Amino acid sequence: RGLYFVFMDDPDGFDRLREGLPAARGRDVQFGRSLALGFTRVDRPEQLLAHLASAPTSEDLADRLTGLTWALAARRMNDAGYFERCLRGVSPEGRDLLERLPVLCDEALAASHSYIEWQDKTREAVCAAYGQMRSTGPERLGNRAARGLPDNGERGEEGRRHQQQK
Repeated sequence: RGLYFVFMDDPDGFDRLREGLPAARGRDVQFGRSLALGFTRVDRPEQLLAHLASAPTSEDLADRLTGLTWALAARRMNDAGYFERCLRGVSPEGRDLLERLPVLCDEALAASHSYIEWQDKTREAVCAAYGQMRSTGPERLGNRAARGLPDNGERGEEGRRHQQQK
């Protein structure tokens, strides 16, 4: 999570650091980055949706979704009124997704017997929810996050730009 603050204005630096790590550790780092982003930028839901949309692979998207979900669950738990006010300015579809993620996290917790099981169940549920939202037409998000949504491991728009710059 701390790396988010070091690299918050240097996504290329974050990517270079992560690429030098073993795959499992890189996934943990992406999860932590997304958790920090979601917690600190809950008041900028368009940025949260764009962060998801720019995931270069389906694995990266799953890590981003899980981290973001845990952050949103913590924010909602801490101050539900503030959480709801932060989501007012986003499209109805974007708001539906961002409101649904903490609910799925809570449901996963209730059905789990360990921390790892909770993380796995959360990841599975939020990926399914995002896939369902995507299949109903991402253009309905009504924001820039609708462009370049990853599909079956394809690169999002930001990921494609990043790869072209390398």
